[in-house]
Amino acid sequence: MFAKHSFSRRLLALILFALLGLITPIGVHAIGQEYSLPITNSQSLIPRATSLYQTRRFSEAATAWKQAADAFAASGDKLGQAMALSNLSLTYQQMGEWDLAKDAIASSLTLLKNSPQSTQQKNILAQTLNIQGRLQFTLGQTEQALNTWKTAADTYKQAGDETGAIRITVNQSQALQSLGNYHRAWRKLIDNGKIILSQNDSIVKASVLRNLGDILRVVGEPSEVDRYWISLWKEWQKSLEIDEKLDSLEKSKQILQQSLEIAQKLQNNQEIAENQLSLGNTNRALAATKNNAEQYYQQVKNAKENYEIAIGIGAATSKVQAQLNQLSLLLEAEQRLLQSRERNITREFVSQIQTELRDKIGNWRNIEAEIKQLPASRSSIYARINLAQSLTKAKSNLSIANDQEIAQLLESAVQQAKNIKDARAESYALGTLGSVYEQNQQYSKATDFTSAALNLSQAIKAADISYRWEWQIGRLLKAQGNSTNALDYYAEAFKTLQSLRSDLVASNPEVQFTFRDSVEPIYRQYVDLLLQKTAPEQGEIAQQGLEKARKVIEALQLAELDNFFRDACLTPQEVQIDQVDPTAAVLYPIILENRIEIILSLPGKPLRQYTTAKNIAPKEVEETLKELPKLLASQNSNQDPELLSVMLNYSRQLYDWLIRPGETELKNSGVKTLVFVLDGSLRNIPMAILNDGNQYLIEQYSIALTPGLQLLKPQPLTELRLTALAAGLSAARENFEPLPNVESELRLIQSTLPSQELLNNTFTREAIQTNIEASPFPVVHIATHGNFSSKAEETFILTWNGRVNVKQIDSVLRSGEIGRRQPIELLVLSACETAQGDNKAALGLAGVAVKAGARSTLATLWQVSDKSTPLLIGQFYKELTENKAIAKAEALRRAQVYLLKNSEYQLPYYWSPFVLVGNWQ
Repeated sequence: MFAKHSFSRRLLALILFALLGLITPIGVHAIGQEYSLPITNSQSLIPRATSLYQTRRFSEAATAWKQAADAFAASGDKLGQAMALSNLSLTYQQMGEWDLAKDAIASSLTLLKNSPQSTQQKNILAQTLNIQGRLQFTLGQTEQALNTWKTAADTYKQAGDETGAIRITVNQSQALQSLGNYHRAWRKLIDNGKIILSQNDSIVKASVLRNLGDILRVVGEPSEVDRYWISLWKEWQKSLEIDEKLDSLEKSKQILQQSLEIAQKLQNNQEIAENQLSLGNTNRALAATKNNAEQYYQQVKNAKENYEIAIGIGAATSKVQAQLNQLSLLLEAEQRLLQSRERNITREFVSQIQTELRDKIGNWRNIEAEIKQLPASRSSIYARINLAQSLTKAKSNLSIANDQEIAQLLESAVQQAKNIKDARAESYALGTLGSVYEQNQQYSKATDFTSAALNLSQAIKAADISYRWEWQIGRLLKAQGNSTNALDYYAEAFKTLQSLRSDLVASNPEVQFTFRDSVEPIYRQYVDLLLQKTAPEQGEIAQQGLEKARKVIEALQLAELDNFFRDACLTPQEVQIDQVDPTAAVLYPIILENRIEIILSLPGKPLRQYTTAKNIAPKEVEETLKELPKLLASQNSNQDPELLSVMLNYSRQLYDWLIRPGETELKNSGVKTLVFVLDGSLRNIPMAILNDGNQYLIEQYSIALTPGLQLLKPQPLTELRLTALAAGLSAARENFEPLPNVESELRLIQSTLPSQELLNNTFTREAIQTNIEASPFPVVHIATHGNFSSKAEETFILTWNGRVNVKQIDSVLRSGEIGRRQPIELLVLSACETAQGDNKAALGLAGVAVKAGARSTLATLWQVSDKSTPLLIGQFYKELTENKAIAKAEALRRAQVYLLKNSEYQLPYYWSPFVLVGNWQ
């Protein structure tokens, strides 16, 4: 009897692993991927149950597993009975019979906990706990699943099964990702999963790599200060032969390709499909970083091909998810290309996408039918929501689905969520249903559904979705003319957003979400409402509203940088400007739908508000903000009298919008410095260029920029001996043209202040780091190619041995911070430029400024290929060294005016691209 039982247990253990692998939980990722061939026994019910399960004849398989469990019970084999019941639970899960699945797994666990402890009992218990965790995760009980999997991992370790423990790590990582906790998931994977680096290829290894690639896509490389994690991540990259200098998305792609190769080698179609789905998502993310239309379209094509393969070979869940992702990608690509400025290039692309889109969206009922075949689960609910969102986007230009059909899709999602008692999914479905009625101006129904969604999300403390429904109710009230109550809901949405921060850097991958559509508008609309109720005659009430609006604008700056870094890595702090500099005024211009609002903060005075561009078409504002930077950055435009006249007209128009309304107060206040907290496309324009009709703004005031006083706290330049680390590239590298004037620029610095020079092949990332660690240079001057973009992946500076991206700048420039008494006072980047065609490219400059840790950053918005740059830089340092009391902004102003008064360099092209970010004092 003992031998028979022992054989049965070994057999069932293998089958348990096999079934765990065959089941893909309803979601973007597979969980518990382990594929083993069961040992068959013609005398047993087990091979028959296994065969029925593998051929998806689940009802018959359930009967066979029940018979097996009864047979083991009759023979007194509790372990065999427990394993059969666990497999029965898996089968019920495939059938969507959740109550039966719960009963079966509970019975199995009871048997196991009452069985004598042994290595085999622990192995079986760990496997069964894994199945229970899978059940909980599928039903949206993610926290419970995490707890169950923790127990399972501990049990595997007690049994000495490292591979089993790693399998659980993958499950835990996916659960953490579903909660938006990508950094914790990353740490768990690279720490617990490091053993796979030395192992042969396996499905577990492929799964670990796939999850790692997914995390890098969503949040990039976490900004860890702990050396343990930095060292461990370096070990992973070395083992996987990943170039550390690559940006996170390229690393994601390479790691996913390695995972795919393993899956292909093992001929595992489901893991191949999961990898193609993940690669499609990464190629889609790469497409979003491309400003060039052709490059964008190529990445979109790559993503479509990945999704197509997943559709062809994936199991039902993967197939549905790939179809939905492909559909939403096509809709997104159509919108993006229609808005492109490269109309001649994009016309053909748009035509191809629209042809495909009509075909895909025309078959939406086929996708719906496939969703209906999935067992009721959180992911099948999200699939319905995702399809409804795509249909809502498509109906404006494709008469496919009507509103009633979309509403029915969402109503079925609501009912499914109720059936499985998944409050989070139910809240998503109700809120999305509310938004459909909102678009149809059926405000009463929209409010009812949205309120129900909000009540649910608040009951389960799901702040990451509560803010969306608070915002939606605010919009509904505003649309009905109830702006007072609307303000209350906007205030709640803003408060909830502020409490979230780190959770917003990652979106739910199964419900369509973007920062641009789902977060940024809340700030702008809230400011819009606040500033409609701040008439001067309201006195203190108006001041309170203006102060709230100022804080919201600062918070928007912070949120944009969080989104830029995909990491809530910045720590804000309260700052009172008049306590910092009694001679500085701060201007907060914010671009709203139908006007520009400016909040002016003068030392010792109440906040003031100005409304401009009120009766001007939004397209005119957009054209000014788009065309002026292009004209300024073109040397030819500056030298063409006609284009120069157009440029001056734009700069006068901007002066009228931003400065003219408060001109008198500024002059009467006696302020010497204007500090701008710029919004959107305004960041791409140097404020020095604003012209009142007689002179440029730089001739009247020192000028500085800040992404927010809360982020870069201003303070006077400390009295210390200025020494510089001066580095640069004059030679051509990585297809970038040579910069012949860099050598003279560095010589000028050496003649002005003591400096250590790193030129060409001595200018490496490692050399900068070594020198900063060795000596506390107050000034770090880097004259090299650099690019500022609204995408962190495309924001970098070029060294001799490669690019240093914005996230790496942190580790390079802060490397000696622990031992130094003073941070870097001034970082100068004198040959950088903003990405062409990117209306938020200067966000990258703000990112560099806050990430570098320097108190001030002086940089160029476009590259000036002329000897004028060394002249301006030389004059700037001369002003700083000869006048110890001078502020950095004033030193820059004098240097710019020095060029402006020079007939050879008086054109804005030469002197206006230099901007000071951060500490202006």
